[in-house]
Amino acid sequence: GISSNKIKIDTKFTGQDILLFGSKDIFGDIFIVVRGPKKNYMVNKKGQILGVWINEDRLKFKDMYSYYATFGDYRVLRDSRLFSALEMSKENIKFNVPNYKNLSQKEEFKIEFTRNLTEGGLYNAKSGSIDFLDDNLFKVILKFPKNISEGVYNVEIYLMEEGNLGAFQSIPIYVDKFGFSAKISNMASEKPLLYGLLAVLIAVCSSLVVNLIMSTYSSGKVNE
Repeated sequence: GISSNKIKIDTKFTGQDILLFGSKDIFGDIFIVVRGPKKNYMVNKKGQILGVWINEDRLKFKDMYSYYATFGDYRVLRDSRLFSALEMSKENIKFNVPNYKNLSQKEEFKIEFTRNLTEGGLYNAKSGSIDFLDDNLFKVILKFPKNISEGVYNVEIYLMEEGNLGAFQSIPIYVDKFGFSAKISNMASEKPLLYGLLAVLIAVCSSLVVNLIMSTYSSGKVNE
């Protein structure tokens, strides 16, 4: 079971923990994978020119998991073919990379992409542990950071029997925005031109307000 299968994001959202619990009735090992909705990402690779760091090259990855976490002991996954086919580790995630990049360039961008999402708490650095209350009952705390994307997150529970897949269950978690943040997000995706104009207007107004305050403060100091 799961403590909640819904996450609501508003302007005060700071992340959420969800309790996953269950039991296994037969012999075997539990391994858990949590996958977020797929998105497209633009990854920049920085380079140094005349002592200045700039975005030297970029690469677009299509249909990549926006969140990825695993729980359990990798040693239970003895069948490497199954392990790879089900993308049951960060190393086995399939990258959709354009063919015009050579092998070394692709690998560099893969590392940069994984590093960026790991630092943002969206990819776990290593497989988390599963807490067993007895031989059958188990629990796991799923941690979702404040920067998660909207969409459906799939919690996949695998029961491995001597390296083979014995049973499987998938539990969805629905992440939605609501309130003011939802309106801003919808405007950005549905009316990008209006959103851009509004952003520029807010920036200009903010600049004018700051200049007015500084001007008033400076005039006050002169009069003194």
